[in-house]
Amino acid sequence: MWENVWETHHRLCKNSVFESDLDMQKKITISLDEAVYDGLCSLVGRGEISKFIEDLARPHALGGSLDDGYRAVAADESREREAQVWINDLARDVTEQAQRGLVDRFRAGCGQPPR
Repeated sequence: MWENVWETHHRLCKNSVFESDLDMQKKITISLDEAVYDGLCSLVGRGEISKFIEDLARPHALGGSLDDGYRAVAADESREREAQVWINDLARDVTEQAQRGLVDRFRAGCGQPPR
């Protein structure tokens, strides 16, 4: 079951604008004035500075924004339909697994063997 989910996920992501984002990040060191750093910490939080700077730099470095990429992928109706099928199948599988686990635990509590 999970192999099919992974294959579908990979096919949906393949050649998408997100594939390169998932593959690798580069770590850099920058120097900021202490007041600028303190301002960023209070504005976006200490753990979110990298994302904030990346979101600001992305349109300049890549000629578009992440929102543009999301819009482009969402405009692909066949990909959206396939993604919706994948999401619904995954939700159904998770629900069935959870229900099966509850039934098995109930049966075990009643002294009956699991299915």
